[in-house]
Amino acid sequence: MSGWNFWVLNKWGKDDAPKKWRAILSELQKVLDNKNINKIEAAAFSIRKYRTVRWKLPTSHVEYSTKKDSLNAAKKLTKLLLNSDFSFVINIQLKKLLGISKKEFIVCPLCNEPIFFYQFYKDGRKDHDSVQMGHKIPLTRKKHTHNGKNVFWAHRDCNFIQGNKTINELFEKMAEILKVNGFIVYKKYRKVYK
Repeated sequence: MSGWNFWVLNKWGKDDAPKKWRAILSELQKVLDNKNINKIEAAAFSIRKYRTVRWKLPTSHVEYSTKKDSLNAAKKLTKLLLNSDFSFVINIQLKKLLGISKKEFIVCPLCNEPIFFYQFYKDGRKDHDSVQMGHKIPLTRKKHTHNGKNVFWAHRDCNFIQGNKTINELFEKMAEILKVNGFIVYKKYRKVYK
């Protein structure tokens, strides 16, 4: 038994789900629909092109991650999704498994706008208002950076704009572009004024 919710991983994942994920999954299935659970599993554990789990890739592959780091990424992404604006109340067992002590609303780390629960239902490949997984340090920059400390949810457009830059590099580049075009940028508040 593979123990995945996402049929793609059950069919092509090439390994079973981590035991701790199976415990989280059994609680998640009580409060989340398949679409959102699959979104978490696809983002945290697999890569689209190969349809396999990250730890089955060659260690030199930029998308490679250990089973433990993938699990920590899944836990972080789950916790963030459940903390998005207008999400629902979750049960005590799930809070324990994820280490959630209180409700903390999340924002996109790029635009600083709230991420709403309904945005997770939008198509991450087509809808500009959807939510995608991002990495603070791009995977192409440093090996083994797909982990719970480096992942976040971001708006699709913000994630696209970030590209292969760190968040700070992106802000610096944006500040340069805005200054050249006559805008005044106040670094302290991350706000742009003309």
